[in-house]
Amino acid sequence: MHEPCNHVVHLHGGDTALLRERAGRFLGEGLAAGEAALVIAAPAHVDAFICQLSEDGHDPIGAIRSGRLALVDAATMLADIMPAGSLDRDAFMRSVGGTLSALRVRSGVRRLRAYGEMVGILWQARRYADAAVLEGYWNELLPEEDLSLFCGYPIDLLDAHLDVEALRPLLAAHTVMESNGPAFDAALSRAIASVLGVPVPGAELRPGWGPATGLEAVALWLREAHPKRAGEVLDRAVHYQSSQLRAG
Repeated sequence: MHEPCNHVVHLHGGDTALLRERAGRFLGEGLAAGEAALVIAAPAHVDAFICQLSEDGHDPIGAIRSGRLALVDAATMLADIMPAGSLDRDAFMRSVGGTLSALRVRSGVRRLRAYGEMVGILWQARRYADAAVLEGYWNELLPEEDLSLFCGYPIDLLDAHLDVEALRPLLAAHTVMESNGPAFDAALSRAIASVLGVPVPGAELRPGWGPATGLEAVALWLREAHPKRAGEVLDRAVHYQSSQLRAG
């Protein structure tokens, strides 16, 4: 269960099934606890989350009708908060803050949850500094709005070309990092053993990756600890993970 005012990050790497399950659980927990929820996402993801909520035993259509679930297109809202092509804090507070306030009024509920992927759009556009700034704007709102936030990024931790230094400030802006699941863990552990011939590291991991723990932190640590072999390990892990997912 996610606590109030948590700032959750999920680096789903384009795994829409995993994103659907994790974001759906986050939103469903809130609805079950009597909270209201805002989803700022691409239309395809909105549809996926609605389906997941239904499969998990919630009533998303009823929540929409009662004003407890609001759906907003991420690209449209991002354009609203970038009126001159760059992020504008006042525009963010008007657009996002205003949407949250309207949700609270319609639902009659104080505590809110939000899922957002505007930061993910900025990352995909390689606007890394803007993504970090936007996370800072969100962090200003969390305590004021009694809000918990789940950020979805299409970032693949097994990508050997991932810009980990650009990622560092984004992770530091969050309090919780969602795991990438058992297939990810098994694939990376197997790759480390087969390429490096060493056990998966634990307590000796270097700090500095915000809320990253477990095998997610290991995927980042590899680039620092084994820069010459990290690419080979990560490529092998991608192969192992793909094989596991195909096998079901």
